[in-house]
Amino acid sequence: MKIVAQTVTLAILSSFGTLLHAQKIGIQLIDGKHGHPMAFSHVNVWVGNDRKAALAIPTDATGTAWLSLTDQDNKVNVGNADRKAPVDPVVRYSAFLRINVPYVLCQSPTPPYSWLTSTGFFTKEVFQQGIVRPNSCGKAAAFKVPGKIIFFVRPLNFWEMLSE
Repeated sequence: MKIVAQTVTLAILSSFGTLLHAQKIGIQLIDGKHGHPMAFSHVNVWVGNDRKAALAIPTDATGTAWLSLTDQDNKVNVGNADRKAPVDPVVRYSAFLRINVPYVLCQSPTPPYSWLTSTGFFTKEVFQQGIVRPNSCGKAAAFKVPGKIIFFVRPLNFWEMLSE
């Protein structure tokens, strides 16, 4: 009976293990027409509702910005207010996050595009199955990867830049 109780306790504790350690989310920007990564750019991220200012997270050579979520306050690292977020910021876990990118989203059906547009996601869905946003700009495609959000984007054209 003691072994059964220990096994049940271990199973319950392991189900909470995902929140006890930092979990990474990758946010990848891909050119919807050509399929190339939008390298060395950035994404703006809001995690939860507490933070008013976005974290501007740089993308790497693969067009991916990395963000870690943790439930441990002493692990949080978002940099200071005078500079951009660190390359791999760590923020307090929340069930919801919003993302804004400095490009036109390929799922946008009609102009004009607004720089203020942000897209919301449930972190549980991101971690469990991953998310791939639609691509109406070309034939580039991607597969869902747990822990990753993929946006197909294109640069703003001259007229779109003028309207902002």
